[in-house]
Amino acid sequence: MAAQGAKIASQPLTLDVQPLPAGAPASFQGAVGQYWMEAGVDKTETVVGDAVTSGVTITGTGNIEQVADPAWPDDAAWRAFDSKSTTDSQFQDGQLVGIRRIERVLVPTSRVIGRCRRPSSAISTRLRPVPGRSKRIR
Repeated sequence: MAAQGAKIASQPLTLDVQPLPAGAPASFQGAVGQYWMEAGVDKTETVVGDAVTSGVTITGTGNIEQVADPAWPDDAAWRAFDSKSTTDSQFQDGQLVGIRRIERVLVPTSRVIGRCRRPSSAISTRLRPVPGRSKRIR
């Protein structure tokens, strides 16, 4: 049996699309929504040359696919290796929600006496439902 084509029409849809407000941070890369960020490491003690996995989890409402990997500043005390990330999003109660997990391997390069800090992480996003507000999450 051969397939037959059909023409289907629907009513037009009208959208009210607003521009993003001016004044976004220079690091803004297009993520609009309401997001939360948590960060941690797989171990709190290490030695020079022994890898530490630093993890960042971003959750929220909005297109989480637009959330760029956090900025990882250069730090002479650490060698950083490329990130591994996973993203999962779905519609829930009429909203797009998601979770993004990013891991980065850090290797201490110099002996640090006492405590040291892993490099900080940050993302920039436009927040909803507060119109016109941008925020950098650390």
